[in-house]
Amino acid sequence: NLGWYTCIASKCLPTGVVYGFEMDDLNFDLLHRNLELNSANNVQAHHAAVSDTEGTVSYVRSGSNPSPFFQMKQGTGGPASGTVSVKSITLDRFFDDTKTLPDVMKIDVEGAEFSVLKGMTRILREQQPVLFLEIHPTYLKRFGSSTKELLAFLIGFGYRIVQIESMREDEQALQLTPLTANSVIESNDMLYAVPQSSASGIGVRV
Repeated sequence: NLGWYTCIASKCLPTGVVYGFEMDDLNFDLLHRNLELNSANNVQAHHAAVSDTEGTVSYVRSGSNPSPFFQMKQGTGGPASGTVSVKSITLDRFFDDTKTLPDVMKIDVEGAEFSVLKGMTRILREQQPVLFLEIHPTYLKRFGSSTKELLAFLIGFGYRIVQIESMREDEQALQLTPLTANSVIESNDMLYAVPQSSASGIGVRV
């Protein structure tokens, strides 16, 4: 939510274009300030929620501090204290015929992972970008989805998926575990998904 990965991508791709999306206005302000601090001139930042529908969505913000844990609300319940509304977009519509489709995508949306993927089926079909996808099994259920549904969805688009275990530990402890449509993921973790045609270079420890 501070633009950490966005700034890293900007440095790694000096001749490319990096797109960043943030739905919270406080987080978006921090993102902008960090982009300026790091001279990340090749980044296009957008204040919007990414989902499978276009329009307006809401989320609840407690207090006045930025946070990486905001979640889009589901359903049409009454207004809650601290509810904030924001524009919702789909990546298929955003990356229309005037933009080059992305090669690499990093997604961390606190349970709305499947919603984002459903809104980018054309990208998955035509471009098959490499995906770094943080998965939240408990939060996925709040959006009416599951880890098995998400895994089956990506496999259906020709992806090979591995789980990056111990992703927040010492890099020497990192372990890539192959996943299938029936794999069980019980805790938050990062998935690395690549098209089957280019998956031969993935090293795994089983």
